[in-house]
Amino acid sequence: MLREFDFGALDGRLERIQTATLLIWGADDRWVPLGAGRRFATELQRTAFVIVPHAGHAVQEEAPAETTRLLSRFLTQGLPRVPENLASGATGR
Repeated sequence: MLREFDFGALDGRLERIQTATLLIWGADDRWVPLGAGRRFATELQRTAFVIVPHAGHAVQEEAPAETTRLLSRFLTQGLPRVPENLASGATGR
């Protein structure tokens, strides 16, 4: 199903989202390429983009401790002063 998703349908839509967003991406995701995650992170206005090494599409199942740590930090501290997608061109951590 994801392989057939038209990511082009999102063009111009993500940049209108103003809500702070945590985007957690598995470095080894075979369903949705890392490049798509980088693109989403660049287009979202207020995002923290984190790439989790050695995890695929189900990061929350493959790296539950890291996912919990990232979510907890995001929920308690929010976005950094300069969101990573703006500071580094969405290259991830």
